[in-house]
Amino acid sequence: MLYDYLFLGSNFSLLFLPIIFYFLNRYSCALQKAQAQNSLIDDKKFHALNSQFLILFKITFILIIVFSVLQIVSILIFNNELIKTNNLIKIDFAFFVFSFLQSLFLITNFFLTFFAFLYFKFKPDYRHHFVQKIFKLFTILIFAGGSTGLMLYYKLSLHLALPELLTYSSKSASLNFLELNLITYGPLLILFFIFSYSYRVFSKKRNIKTSRYYLMAYFITILATAILFFNFSLKYFEIFGVISTKNVLFHYSTFYAGLVLSYLFSLSFYGIIFSTFIYMKQRKFIGSQFAVSYTLKFARLNFYSTLGLVILIVFPWAMLEFYNYF
Repeated sequence: MLYDYLFLGSNFSLLFLPIIFYFLNRYSCALQKAQAQNSLIDDKKFHALNSQFLILFKITFILIIVFSVLQIVSILIFNNELIKTNNLIKIDFAFFVFSFLQSLFLITNFFLTFFAFLYFKFKPDYRHHFVQKIFKLFTILIFAGGSTGLMLYYKLSLHLALPELLTYSSKSASLNFLELNLITYGPLLILFFIFSYSYRVFSKKRNIKTSRYYLMAYFITILATAILFFNFSLKYFEIFGVISTKNVLFHYSTFYAGLVLSYLFSLSFYGIIFSTFIYMKQRKFIGSQFAVSYTLKFARLNFYSTLGLVILIVFPWAMLEFYNYF
């Protein structure tokens, strides 16, 4: 089928990209060595090497974006086909995990691609050290995400033909280990207030102490958010469809809310990671004002995306309380 060709083709293409990373890394090492030793190689040869590196650099990241988009399109088509045949097969939590992880893989590729282009903002003596780290990180990510995706895809596709999957228990899918009340959501709201305060402090006074406070408050808040979301909020999207499955999050009937969730989570996580990295490497940038500006922009991105996630968590409870009393 179409989604088979799209998914397998894009996934195998991504898995071959580390070969290009190898050649990019060789170019980068040669340029770095020439700069460090003040090599006497003529300017024409140096500029030719640098030009080849930059062309391959840009083409590689364009290919990453193209293959990643094709991959997520194939998963959405695959998910749509599963929902259409839900009366014949069992769709369990594994399908949601597969879709969610591949969505995160796509968005992570986008963010790292953007992050890689900070290469042009660093001072010449640090550029290639930075970009070599990015190539290693991308290689690990692509092998981990690509191989995991292929294994899950094979397992899920194979299970569609098994008779034992022709049953579905909605009772087991809706179990929660926490009660939906103010005592559950109260700590999350308090944590978010503390996180908001730490963000304001970090924005006004950036140092090691405030950055650690900000990071600690964020990770505790995002952990609480994730626990509550997977316990309560996911099931409220089931009202949009006729099926008792979280896969509807990656369906047009919920306006692809799963992609929005993946997007907000990624914005939140990478916002704080990029903000912290740029803050730590601010002396390596061309112009300190750029580093300060982007540190604050990514911190702001982290704050508002985390706010979006908290609103998604609190909304079902708030609506229930509203209808109970009014």
